[in-house]
Amino acid sequence: MTGPIRPVPAEVRIWRHQHGLTQKQSAGIVGVDERTWRRWENGERGIPKMLALFISTEPFPKEVSHHE
Repeated sequence: MTGPIRPVPAEVRIWRHQHGLTQKQSAGIVGVDERTWRRWENGERGIPKMLALFISTEPFPKEVSHHE
């Protein structure tokens, strides 16, 4: 059984920009620290499959507030 294809760092960054989020806000939404998010975007750390599922969700989940 195959799962979703993992996004590349550029796709993670594009998703964040499309939603007007900072790295800190994005990290908070998915429950990781900002450093982890930054490493995903920089390609320094593998991007988990759960993030592929999350960023493929459209429209942006209304129950999640992304503004501080």
